[in-house]
Amino acid sequence: MIETNDARLRKLQFRAWRRGFREADLILGPFADSRVQTMTPAELDTFETLLDQPDQDIYDWILGQAPTP
Repeated sequence: MIETNDARLRKLQFRAWRRGFREADLILGPFADSRVQTMTPAELDTFETLLDQPDQDIYDWILGQAPTP
């Protein structure tokens, strides 16, 4: 099934806001709300890859407690 662009954007926003780790929600959710509409397909792919990562890894990267890959 081919996903429409609007459906993909909504799905990414939903995933960014509902990760299960509140700190990550509060960082990734607003970012998604303000940016996904203007991202290129390659940037959306990268953001989707980021959302596939464990919450604690993302949080450690944001805080600088672990090197960002």
